[in-house]
Amino acid sequence: MKRVKVDNLTHALLSAGTGETIALDLDEVLLLAAMGQHKYQRAAELTERRLPDIVQQIMAREVKVIGLTARSPEFTEQTRQQLREAGFPDFPILHAPGKYQKGRVLREYVESLASERPRRLYVFDDLSGQLDSIAESFADTRLPAVELYHYMRPVAAIVVQPAEGMKSAVYPDLTAFTYTRALGGGTQSTFAISDDQQRQQVLKWGSHSDASQCELLCKAIYQVLGVPTPECVMVNTLPKQLAKTLAFPSRFGLFQLSAYVDAATGTEAEHEAIITAKARHHFLAHVLLGNIDVAKPDNFMVGKDGQAYLVDAGSNFLFRARGERRSEDADEVSEVDSLRDSQTNAQAYAWFGALSDDEIKAQLAMIVAKQTEIEETVWRLAAELNMPPALRDEFIEHLAQRLDNLVTRFGPELKRGAKIDKRIQLHKTAAGILSYAQREGQPCVLLAKRVRHPWWDNLGGKSELGDDRLAETALREVREESGRVLIHAAGSIAQVPFHDMITQTKQGLPFTYRMYLVEHPAVEEARFRDSEFRDKEHTEYAWVPVQDLLEALDKAPRIKEEEQETIQVGDRILYPPLYRMLMQGPVRQHLMDLAAGKPLEPMHTQGTLAATQPPKADPGTL
Repeated sequence: MKRVKVDNLTHALLSAGTGETIALDLDEVLLLAAMGQHKYQRAAELTERRLPDIVQQIMAREVKVIGLTARSPEFTEQTRQQLREAGFPDFPILHAPGKYQKGRVLREYVESLASERPRRLYVFDDLSGQLDSIAESFADTRLPAVELYHYMRPVAAIVVQPAEGMKSAVYPDLTAFTYTRALGGGTQSTFAISDDQQRQQVLKWGSHSDASQCELLCKAIYQVLGVPTPECVMVNTLPKQLAKTLAFPSRFGLFQLSAYVDAATGTEAEHEAIITAKARHHFLAHVLLGNIDVAKPDNFMVGKDGQAYLVDAGSNFLFRARGERRSEDADEVSEVDSLRDSQTNAQAYAWFGALSDDEIKAQLAMIVAKQTEIEETVWRLAAELNMPPALRDEFIEHLAQRLDNLVTRFGPELKRGAKIDKRIQLHKTAAGILSYAQREGQPCVLLAKRVRHPWWDNLGGKSELGDDRLAETALREVREESGRVLIHAAGSIAQVPFHDMITQTKQGLPFTYRMYLVEHPAVEEARFRDSEFRDKEHTEYAWVPVQDLLEALDKAPRIKEEEQETIQVGDRILYPPLYRMLMQGPVRQHLMDLAAGKPLEPMHTQGTLAATQPPKADPGTL
């Protein structure tokens, strides 16, 4: 099966003859559309200006043209309207939503044609995964012959902008760049290239596409976070002669063009002092992005302006510098410790070991302030890089989780809002539900008495293997501890309020307990006791009026139980962690709203034990 890469559609399209069929992807092959729902609301641009005329020409030669798109069928009319506005004649459109479904859909279409099957199929797509699915589906020799064309539309995507007030020192048009010099590096794929005008820039080729795209995203994030990084542009095609001179296996791929940094004069020790100071100043940026190779002077260059530039950011939380996947859990942010551990990384310890938690927290505050800009930058650049959606989503999700874990550990107060889809961490997270219902005309919450203890708590517990998100922990624990009497649907707590209380383990690590507040039809206490799946962790269940709970929080004397402070509500002693949770301001406000008959606001908050105690409830609301 023929399979080639092309950066110009015209010649390839005109090679089809009478009785043959061309299947064209729409987005990024025919049209440049916006992302998401916006792609159907705005006029699309052409990838190549002459395409409507070329399509009309080949259709006039009795070549059949069909569209083959991953767009959903519900947007068929909007898609046809976009094609008409762009100047294309009408042709059939096959919809193949989902991950790499085009092979299956195209085969079903061809088989449905019976005796009218084409002699040959030409398929054009910008995603190799879609072409793989077509190759697999048409491996049967009884089907028409297929030629696959991987369209590489020439792109020059800005990754790192020039420094403010500076002219661009990167030249995406590489036609005149014929002089090359190897710069070495761990992957032996970095070169200085120049032209007759003495313009010089750095060209880096990444053999692993996924790793290269993640590296480019990290470079862009570094600039957002103020880390000095040379101007950078990504191009996906090289002139044939330049690719040949550099002995690259293909002129298609991901190629980084960066501004050439002229080294400053000075001794190696002087340069390393400048580099170390700058790296220390941005320590948490390197941690967030998982740059385990940051403590290497060769990854920096001190320019003539005295600035220490990060010239190699190859390592990140998904990939190592040579392109292989990292084995560590990408969510864990282990670098915040390993880069300060003399046993793990002596060089990094020399650079970062003296950093205090207060210094780290100050750096974290700056990152949190830039979170929206980081997210916007990643989404923009991922689209310009034509990044596979699965890889893009993986990068974004891990990045968000890493930042959330840093906030949880070093500065929960920096973000009032908690991460809704927070992942579990074994031994570091737990979750539960404070169920409430109307009983005899007043709002009540469900509490249960713990085995071998005198205290009462809500239903919940620690995260376990098999849980993915904290919501799953909460639903599982409540199902188990209620004897399967309280069973919430998976999506039922997506829009309810919750509060994360962040404490510390005996090892000094953060521990997050999330409590959801969920309304449930009143259930008689006897059903919990009589269930054949009765929980072994609790002996009694009771619906406690919210009014009684609030009055006790305000007026009941603090007592000590098993060396922990709590209060008593009537004759029930609250589980100390539950007492501390109820004393959190946002939780207290939810209880006051319940008592006043108000609907609960779907707030997602977090706090620590050090948080200011909330004001007392207004007696008028009780």
